[in-house]
Amino acid sequence: MSDLLQLFLYLALFPLVHSYTFYGSSYVTYENLSNNSPLQYFEFKFRTFQANAFLMQHELYKTDSAGVTTAYTMYVKLTKGRLNLVTMFGAEKDTFTFGKGLNHDKWHNIQLLNDIETGNLTVSIGNRITWKSLDSGSNNSVYAILQQHNGTLNSTVYFGGLEARTTLDIHPLIGCLEVLSFNPTNKTNGNIPDTEHNVTKGCVNKCDADDSCLNGGACLNRYVTTSCDCFGTGNEGTHCEKSGLTTVTLNGQERLTYEIYGDNERSHRPVNMLSIDFKTSRSGLLLHIVGPGQVNNQVTASVILSKLHVTLAFGGPDGHKELVLGENLDNDRWHTMTILHKGRSVNVSLDGQVQHMSLSADHHHLHLEPTLYLGGMDNFDSVTSFHSQQNFIGCLRNIYFDHASVLTQLNGQQTLAQYFGEIIQYGCKDLPITYPMSFPTNEAMLTLSGIQGNTVEIALEFRTLRADGVIVYLDMGREGGNGYFQLIILRGHIVLQTVLLPTSRRDGDRSSVTLGKRINDGQWHRVNFSISVDENVLTLDDLRAARHHSSAVSEALSFGNELYIGYGLEQAGFIGCIRKIFLQFKAIDPFRIINSDASQGVTMENCDLTDYCHGFTACQHGSQCVSDWHEAVCDCRGTGYEGKRCHFAKYLRSCDEYYQAGERRSGVWQIDIDGSGPHAPTYVLCEMGMGGTGGVSQYGQTVIENNLPNNTVVRSSTLRDHRRVLSYRGLTADTFHHLLDGSLTCEQYFRYDCFEAPLSVGNKTWFTSTDFRRQDHLGLFVKDSCSKDNTTCNNNNQHPSICDKGLTEWKTDEGFERHKYHLPIMELAFRQYGKGRANFTLGPLKCLGSSHHTTPVQFTTEESYIKLHCWVSGDLKFGFRTTSPSAVLLFQSPSNDNKNMFQITLVNENLISFDFNLNGLARNVTFYSDRSFANGQWQQVTVERSNSEMRVSINMHRSLVDIEESGPWQGFTGPLFLGGRPSIQWQPGMIGCVRGLIYNDHHHTLLKDPAESVQNVRNGCHAVCDSNPCHNGGQCVEKWTSADCKCNNPYSYLGWNCNLDINQYAVSLLDPSSYIVLRKDPNSTFFTSNIIVSFRTYQIDALLLYAYDHLNNFIEVAVQQGEALVFRFNNGSAIVNLSLVLDDISNGQWKQVAIETSPNGAITIHVDDLSVEYPASSRSLLTEYSQIPYLDPETVKPIRTSQPPEPHLKVYIGGVPQDMAQSAPVLHGCIRGLKVGDSIIDLRRHANSSLGVYSGCTGGCDSDPCHHDGVCKEEWAGAFTCDCNGTVFRGPLCDIEAAAYFDGSTIIRYSIMSYSVHKSQSTELHERLGIAFLTKDTAEYKRLLVLIYSSKRPMTYVVIYLTSNGSIEVRSNGQNMNYTLFVPGYFADGRQHLIIYQRMKDSIRLEVDSKVYERALSRQVTTGSTHDRILVGGVDTTGEFDDFRQFTGCISNVTFTPPVMPSFTVRPLDVALGMQQALPGNSWRVKGRLSQANCSQPLPNGNNGALPKQSEVISFPPWNPGPAKVVYLNSSDVDVPENPMPVTETPNDLTTIVASVLVAVMIIAALIIAYFLWRKRIQMENRAQLPALAYMSDHVIAKSDYSISKPHTPPVMFLSNKTYYLASMEDLSDIGSSDSVFHSKMNGVALPLHDPPKSASMGTIPMIDAESQESLNPNKRHSLKTFRAAPTVETTEPDPSPTTALLAQEPEPDLPHVTEEVEMELLSSPECFLEEPDHQDITQASTRTTLTSDLQDDDRGQDSMSVDV
Repeated sequence: MSDLLQLFLYLALFPLVHSYTFYGSSYVTYENLSNNSPLQYFEFKFRTFQANAFLMQHELYKTDSAGVTTAYTMYVKLTKGRLNLVTMFGAEKDTFTFGKGLNHDKWHNIQLLNDIETGNLTVSIGNRITWKSLDSGSNNSVYAILQQHNGTLNSTVYFGGLEARTTLDIHPLIGCLEVLSFNPTNKTNGNIPDTEHNVTKGCVNKCDADDSCLNGGACLNRYVTTSCDCFGTGNEGTHCEKSGLTTVTLNGQERLTYEIYGDNERSHRPVNMLSIDFKTSRSGLLLHIVGPGQVNNQVTASVILSKLHVTLAFGGPDGHKELVLGENLDNDRWHTMTILHKGRSVNVSLDGQVQHMSLSADHHHLHLEPTLYLGGMDNFDSVTSFHSQQNFIGCLRNIYFDHASVLTQLNGQQTLAQYFGEIIQYGCKDLPITYPMSFPTNEAMLTLSGIQGNTVEIALEFRTLRADGVIVYLDMGREGGNGYFQLIILRGHIVLQTVLLPTSRRDGDRSSVTLGKRINDGQWHRVNFSISVDENVLTLDDLRAARHHSSAVSEALSFGNELYIGYGLEQAGFIGCIRKIFLQFKAIDPFRIINSDASQGVTMENCDLTDYCHGFTACQHGSQCVSDWHEAVCDCRGTGYEGKRCHFAKYLRSCDEYYQAGERRSGVWQIDIDGSGPHAPTYVLCEMGMGGTGGVSQYGQTVIENNLPNNTVVRSSTLRDHRRVLSYRGLTADTFHHLLDGSLTCEQYFRYDCFEAPLSVGNKTWFTSTDFRRQDHLGLFVKDSCSKDNTTCNNNNQHPSICDKGLTEWKTDEGFERHKYHLPIMELAFRQYGKGRANFTLGPLKCLGSSHHTTPVQFTTEESYIKLHCWVSGDLKFGFRTTSPSAVLLFQSPSNDNKNMFQITLVNENLISFDFNLNGLARNVTFYSDRSFANGQWQQVTVERSNSEMRVSINMHRSLVDIEESGPWQGFTGPLFLGGRPSIQWQPGMIGCVRGLIYNDHHHTLLKDPAESVQNVRNGCHAVCDSNPCHNGGQCVEKWTSADCKCNNPYSYLGWNCNLDINQYAVSLLDPSSYIVLRKDPNSTFFTSNIIVSFRTYQIDALLLYAYDHLNNFIEVAVQQGEALVFRFNNGSAIVNLSLVLDDISNGQWKQVAIETSPNGAITIHVDDLSVEYPASSRSLLTEYSQIPYLDPETVKPIRTSQPPEPHLKVYIGGVPQDMAQSAPVLHGCIRGLKVGDSIIDLRRHANSSLGVYSGCTGGCDSDPCHHDGVCKEEWAGAFTCDCNGTVFRGPLCDIEAAAYFDGSTIIRYSIMSYSVHKSQSTELHERLGIAFLTKDTAEYKRLLVLIYSSKRPMTYVVIYLTSNGSIEVRSNGQNMNYTLFVPGYFADGRQHLIIYQRMKDSIRLEVDSKVYERALSRQVTTGSTHDRILVGGVDTTGEFDDFRQFTGCISNVTFTPPVMPSFTVRPLDVALGMQQALPGNSWRVKGRLSQANCSQPLPNGNNGALPKQSEVISFPPWNPGPAKVVYLNSSDVDVPENPMPVTETPNDLTTIVASVLVAVMIIAALIIAYFLWRKRIQMENRAQLPALAYMSDHVIAKSDYSISKPHTPPVMFLSNKTYYLASMEDLSDIGSSDSVFHSKMNGVALPLHDPPKSASMGTIPMIDAESQESLNPNKRHSLKTFRAAPTVETTEPDPSPTTALLAQEPEPDLPHVTEEVEMELLSSPECFLEEPDHQDITQASTRTTLTSDLQDDDRGQDSMSVDV
């Protein structure tokens, strides 16, 4: 009997039933068991609520003097609700997991059968059996030990727990376990437990003895203790003793969480219960819990639009199950939702309504994360779009998960329930509307509706840290057609803007209302504004301003139905917080709107607005720090830089860098001369493609202009010794070295025109450069150089000066200064001769190429590379050129202790990849370019780094890579490999060239610097393709030691360099009987040779080539039916037809045909880029003559006699004799490039000798003679006709336009003579009506274009018109044809549109701008049209068309073709304009004014209904430094600054000069005396009265020129004890329109200077120093001295106007006596001046004060102004 059978018999006869209750420190043991049986069997059952619990263990061990030695162990436990079985034999271990969700306090029966002899394990849980194989104890080792010890091993079984001696980490069982039976058996006591520690026999329900739950609460047995489930009782508390339920109120900014179990207790739950009571008036999330990681388990519930949405996911193929329950759940009443899950059944109930779900057997557990979210989340990423993305707003109570009350635990401050938010609100409370809404991004916005009438009132409170943003946007008119209003923050101030868009009937208009208080301070501000027909009124906190509308705005004023909060059309949106919104005096409920579709990106948070810019100094290059919602960001706009900190330059360093990056446009470019250095970008002129003829030897040239006018007079009898100080556009002396260092060459052209005035370089003429060192040469003219006639002048470095001869005639010395580091010329010095004259011209500085591109190296194999030191600092740059389709370009390798690396890889010719690994953070950037990276041209690669990011660039492509999260920068420590890498197993290195490697702040000469280099790398870049060896557009394939030419068309161009063009010569066949005949060797392989031929024709059928021999073998190539090329030939006595179908074969363009026959007989037909291949087949030729060789029909049939002809092979080109042609017409067109086999046939030899065959191919349509998209029809030999159908023009060249302007009162009425159409006259019944129009009339009514109707049946008509919204409609009435065709779109757009209406017998066809709309008729029309009246532009009768208005705009090409002969076409507009006579019997008249016009051009952009956009063309900004400054020299070359004298020439007359000097001396003396007398008078007046406030006319210290069209309010200077304000009153009322606000503080004195509005206009006003009468230099500082004093102040009542509120910011009635002197430097501007004080009162301010000014020289000799107060 087998062991297994013995086992089951024993268990059946002697079952065990020992049942116990375990309390967490309990265990039961069975010891001294038999252990020699190979079958180990255990059966028990258990129940527990623990996710982790110990169940049983069986071990074999021996005890001796050495202690206890375990030989074998098997134990079973629960781990996260799953049965975990482990077997151990020595160091070997097996672990198995079975079942799931076994911890729901239900009985589970477990059977274990372990056959230790075979290693097979059988596990049964309930009725599910699993088999496993053991690895531990393999090869019968366990069984061998049993046999070896022959039963001497100790064998013990533990249940529920272990003795203290065990080292296993276990969770003792709390619950019940019943031992049913097991084997091995006890050898002495018949399996009676040896130890029963802290257990109770039987399964004890503690609730039987200790049920303390009150008020119907359910007692829960927890074995050690009990608890109460109060669900459904209306009570809560430990024993359900408390009446009432804990309730909380959530306002959308809070949330609750509940931990359903510990993290190590996650289990698969077969039973779950969730319940919640809620009360709300809005949408929001109720609860949400998901499974871990990729586990697709989820329970989510939310209220959306008054309904309950529930998502349940249990994994498996069913995915998410979405349920929708209830109605009107946002009615502010309590509702109860319960989700009850038991096994495969789920019930979701809402207020008694139940929906049921059934689950699959394999997926009915929930495996959940520990955290249950209630009322909201901090991140909604895991919440599907099926649910609300907003937190819950309202009241919650009675929240249960299984048996636990969440709110009871929260109220009892138990840690499982947590509240996140401010102070928790217990109870159900009403929510106010004051909660702020957060706008965290520029895209966040609210859409509000409900605007009616012509008045809008809006009020709200906001807080922000942003200086710019749109708060409110509102369209003016429907869909913004008239313009818009917007409330914006502009440079920190609040502005209400009105924008009226221009139309064809009015100009545009912009206006604004501004309040000058700075509001981006993070504080709450309240703003109100109203818009009415008359004015805009804006109130900010305690300030108020208003502005009346222009008449145009008042007329156009209306509003769309919606306005937008936080959104802008032209500026970025608002970032900050908004609350207390009132629209039309009605409060907006933030909770309701934020949960609706009207909210986009707006959240209900705590308005956590933090000024992250405080103390933040990382923004570079003058960028502004902007406090974003979560961090400080740098606003790089307008700086010319980019990146997180605006570190990286947006523009390249020179024109050559642009050129090498692939840019070829010459013109104005922006460059950044020092890259990311401190110098700002500037504008330069770029001349591209300079310096050579080959693409790779050409460069970009940077051109910098100067301010020395051409032909400046520099020597004259009236001039003194002087020097000219030059300025250069955009660059200064300290920045030029960047351009010079980086350029290959630089030069500056000069020309010296002389008349008896030698150049004398180094003696009388010299220059200085940026280092201001004197240079005694000028180009090749050097000091003491020889003159032109000096025969000893042989030095190539010298050039003779012809001007040095001092000739009394005009001569010229000219040349280039090319010493790079002596450029540019900054100053030119000229000493005078006292006679003669000379002019000087200096060209711009021109710098070409790059100094870093002079040392390229060449990699000649894929294994080549250069090994360099690692990259540790600076940017990395290099250029490469290659034709390799893929290659490693650069590899910065890692090292053993630093794994940072990056690699640049050419993936394919259009894709390059940058791969980084920085501190374990992987980054990849790829660039795709239509321009190949492997085209043999130079490509430029740049990698730049800052602390937080890297920027990678290839040519003009660039991308920023965020590396901040990778941690502190550790750099690279491995070697750098250029051109490849040591291992090429996965990708080859580059074959090509590299130049200009810059890294570690150093330019590297590659073959001198490498740490290691392999072979096949050499200096220079020797590209064979640079010599352009390939002709006819052939592509040169660079191989770096040789080159191949890939011909552009291998069928047309032959030879190794594609120099042979077989299409070079063509012939024309113009006669119906034209053809060319050739005779070939009948023994040749002509019939199986490849054939190439090109042709062009408009024929739909044409014979191209036909050849036959004396045995009737033939081939034929022909065009068939205009849609296929046919190749026919005979295969024995059968005719084979092969064809290639293409639609445009007969379009008059050249088509190239190639027919190739492979050796195996396969035939491929090519026509241009199309081809078709026919598979190989056997092909045979006829070998005997027959008079009837073919039974199939032939298209060409030679004359065949009864006797065999002489051997021959004839080839016909373009046609055959008429007696041979059956159905093959002669070609009417051109043919060229005939090649059969290797033989090229020169067709020119047969031109003019064959009838109708001419040399060349001249098509009449080749010059595109037809205008305005007319279709040219080729007649060959230069002849053509133009088809103008489909255009709005006519005439032989489609260049005549019958067009007129209709002004809204113009109507053309045309009457056609009566006609009748019968069926016999027209089978198609084709009626055609055409019209072209152009308009920008935006009026909202129907506008008639053309109407045709019947005089006998007025209600039979067809009308074409524009609808009120600008679309097109065609309406037909009568003859049982009532229909309307609608064409969507907007056609009142100022562009010409062509409409063609056609009616056929059974359909209608409408063509609008080449787009076709068709409609089938319900019944066929069997009679013709009787339309005999035409109205164009409007109607002049009443009735059917009363709702139509006359057309305003341009109309042309009005045609009507009734259903008669097509030649009968009526052109009423042509007749009305006198361009055509009316048809006999027809009449016409014009109502209103009709003027001829041009309709083919669009209307000007200024009237297109939109604001003009800024031109994208780059141009130089204004630059007006004035002419070069003149500084006079003394005898010792020391500069003495003086006012420059006029540079003019006067007669060389000594008497005149002396007289002029005397007069000048007298005038100067008189002026000096007058000045001192005037000054003394002023000082006396000042002592007699208090200082007066200087009254300044118009703008003070304006920064640029403006123009004004209306009087400008004079500015004022307002004085308090702290601040002076200089500004015009209009500026103060409209800060939003000002160019900038300048605020300077020095020693307590502040001088805000406001520029005038850009809409203003004024001339240039110089600022004059009153004492010296010298214009204040805009680049020179002047001193302002002020004294604080106690002036006599005459106060008046304050003006309550907004202007007064702006001016009187810091009133100080008691000013102290003079206590301190304050000095301030003013940077003067040439656009403004200080007037003499007129001592009048300043009535614009609330305080009247007078001020006098005293201009004098201070002790430093500088211009100064003293102001005594």
